Amino acid sequence: MANVASFAVFAADVGVGYITRNDNKHAKAGNLNHAMTLTHGELICVFDCDHVATRVFLQATVGGFLKDPMLALVQTPHYFYSPDPFERNLSVGRNIPNEGMLFLWPDSAGQR
Repeated sequence: MANVASFAVFAADVGVGYITRNDNKHAKAGNLNHAMTLTHGELICVFDCDHVATRVFLQATVGGFLKDPMLALVQTPHYFYSPDPFERNLSVGRNIPNEGMLFLWPDSAGQR
């Protein structure tokens, strides 16, 4: 629990909300549902612990909400900052594209 407490302090220091709950019922979906009962922002971004947002993340995503008042959700590709277990075990690092890039990046824009 010491790590949780120190992370909560860090979040407060950098102006980020930190929400926790007593159980893990329904895992991530349960966490999101719980957080939605406690938050009231116009825009809510959800990041996994292995997601590193770029400096232009909000510029690239928020504009759609300004353009289309009916827009309710924007989902972005999930890009892993660290090599996944296969990349790490095969020692390929970033020498070959991550499999997620095969499905979510510009070559497949017609599928979106």
